[in-house]
Amino acid sequence: MVSTRHHPREYDSPAPTKASTPSSSENNGVSSKKWVHTPTTAVTLWLLFSIPLVLWDAAYVLLRPHSMSGGKWHALWSGYAWYGTVDYIYGWPAYNANNGFTAAQTILNLVETGGYLYYLYVVYAHGAPASRSSKSSRGSESTLSWLLAADKVVPGRVGATALLAAFSSSVATVSKTLLYCKWLQEYFSNFENIGHNEFWPLVAWVILNGLWIVVPAWNLHVLGEEIVSSLTNAAPRSRGRPKAHVRHCAILEQHLSNASTMTSKEKKRIAIIGAGAAGMSCASTLAKHPQKFNLTLIDSATQTGGQATSLDLDASKYGASWLNDGVQGGSSIFKHTFKFFHEQGHSAHEVKLQVSFGKGKDSFFTNVFPSPLIEQFRGEIVKFGRVLKIIKYGFPVFGILPIKVLLRLFRFSTEFGNKMLLPLVALFLGTGNQTPNVASGLLERLFGDPEMRLWEFDQEGLVSGLPVMYTFPRLGEFYADWRRDLEERKRVRILLGTEVEVVRRDDDGVVLGMRTYEREQQEEFDEMVLCTPADESLKILGQRATWKEKWVLGGVKFFDDVTITHSDAGYFNSVFETKARDELCGAATTTEREEQLAFAKASSTCEEDGWTGFNPMYFTHSYASEQEKIEMGFDCSNYQHQFRESVGAGNRPYPPDQHVYQTIFLDQQRQGLWTWDAIDKDKIIGKKWWHQFGHRWQHYLRVVPGMMFINGKNRTLFAGAWTLVNMHEIACVSGIAAAYRLGAKYEDFDDFATGLFSKYLLACHGVRYKSEDKKHR
Repeated sequence: MVSTRHHPREYDSPAPTKASTPSSSENNGVSSKKWVHTPTTAVTLWLLFSIPLVLWDAAYVLLRPHSMSGGKWHALWSGYAWYGTVDYIYGWPAYNANNGFTAAQTILNLVETGGYLYYLYVVYAHGAPASRSSKSSRGSESTLSWLLAADKVVPGRVGATALLAAFSSSVATVSKTLLYCKWLQEYFSNFENIGHNEFWPLVAWVILNGLWIVVPAWNLHVLGEEIVSSLTNAAPRSRGRPKAHVRHCAILEQHLSNASTMTSKEKKRIAIIGAGAAGMSCASTLAKHPQKFNLTLIDSATQTGGQATSLDLDASKYGASWLNDGVQGGSSIFKHTFKFFHEQGHSAHEVKLQVSFGKGKDSFFTNVFPSPLIEQFRGEIVKFGRVLKIIKYGFPVFGILPIKVLLRLFRFSTEFGNKMLLPLVALFLGTGNQTPNVASGLLERLFGDPEMRLWEFDQEGLVSGLPVMYTFPRLGEFYADWRRDLEERKRVRILLGTEVEVVRRDDDGVVLGMRTYEREQQEEFDEMVLCTPADESLKILGQRATWKEKWVLGGVKFFDDVTITHSDAGYFNSVFETKARDELCGAATTTEREEQLAFAKASSTCEEDGWTGFNPMYFTHSYASEQEKIEMGFDCSNYQHQFRESVGAGNRPYPPDQHVYQTIFLDQQRQGLWTWDAIDKDKIIGKKWWHQFGHRWQHYLRVVPGMMFINGKNRTLFAGAWTLVNMHEIACVSGIAAAYRLGAKYEDFDDFATGLFSKYLLACHGVRYKSEDKKHR
């Protein structure tokens, strides 16, 4: 529960006592030779607020049953009469069951409180004015005023001891509250003590307990930064150290300084491994500084683009000669992606998105018109809007909860989750059958974050309206053009069909072993950027991966999915809803709903940016045996722009048998559920397996926060969509961020794009985008 305002710094020497020295401004302050700790007013205020509450709570627990409802001292703890009905661990059920957990927890509370009290005592008794000009003086102010004064420091060993005590107590607070006291205990006991509550008592419980997670966790971060900085800047111990060794250290330091100065004038040799969106973005950004970098881009594939691929079609049969069969499009936030398109003479095309969720009257809903399912879950949709606000304002607490836990915590029905929320998240985040384990923060981002959302929350229909999406140009050609630009104009060396492993990685550089069909060789580089999936990055690092890299990268969970591209309209219609049938339409209770239904039932006509009539592009359906599991599909002829260009504005669409469809079967381990055997094998155009990561809640508790601790360390940076969210745009931003860390300039071309870049840089690198870099050059 303690943080510091500054990292260790030098101050003037502490003021002598009044008895020994006359009052003089020259005698106030702290020695410039001593390390000091600088307490903050905010932290002290938090301790003064929280310690009495913890002691009051401890007294209640240890004095039970006299402190409980009906006890002789209950008047002092009357608020616990209500709280004991919310959380049974504090009420009669746990006490009558002789549950000793509450008392054991209280003893730990008292231990950590002792650490905090010691910290406050040291701040009061040993604190000194921060500078000679400071007006603060313990002798001239009350105890409270002195504790809350912002301009004081605690010097020397006693300050370091207090800092360590506060840090240790904060660790105890966070771990006890998060792991033992409340959250995980409730989860693994099936919410035995709080599962009986209605909505608002649960909210109160989460806020009251979440406060003791959020504040100490933040203080741990700041406090840990001070400790790490202190250790990093600490001078070597002189006791027993030979003078010759001291001279050697000085000579070595000078040598390293000279070497740094010399190499800074030379070009850095950068190896970028992985030529997908992240690797190409990194190379393109670094290539704008040819005087600073020699670049080598390496990939085991024989073409650039990674998962962004295209396949050829028979135009006489399907109306178009190509199809993007991996990455297909994105929203208006894909600013960096569109910029790279423009630089290579390509462009994205607008389309008004139509989506079909579920199969059958009891499971279907869409963003195009109202359905009976919307009427059935109207009350839960309204409640869901309130929960989105709770997630937003309590993000550090609620944001990491798995969606399945959130739904249970706020007592949503299983049907609402399976039929509405899970398919929605699965489709737009590509999380598939791992969606129940996705962090709830992503659910809120889909509706509340302008950098991710497609729809604003609609309490009348959850999602409604036709958001504008953008379909990508022919990605095979785009990435081929991008490769030629890098090779021919920007002199980037590109090695495709090349396997890589790290042979050596130390202060001298990175030595890579590179193998093709023809030869093997080793080459040394100054820095390395791994733009490969996390598991592949670990394989490349091999035994030279640090424990931090193993921990962070090992937390990324991948699943194998398969996409089948086909023209089997009969199969597609049997598993997805493709038409606005009467039984799927809800009541026209408002003018807006009448217009939506009229639009959906209108004759289908091609437009430049979509279709009139119900012509869905994205689809999901749930398995009857496991309704939390889904299949996804695309009608590419409705979605991708090249098909609409072939049809022509104002014309009717091609017959269903001439459409190109994609069905995505998720998680090979659940292959027994798949319906792929029902697809006519004569109508299969292509089959492609994908290695996709899951946006599990553990990903945002372990991987994303851990990236800043491995990025830029050991001459290695990491990039890829897996570092945050599975989007082509995030892949591009991650590559640009890696280039920025290596010394490239970020081109500020759009305020929204700059904001996204800044947030990514802070989240995954722990680096703030420098204010001077935000100015247009």
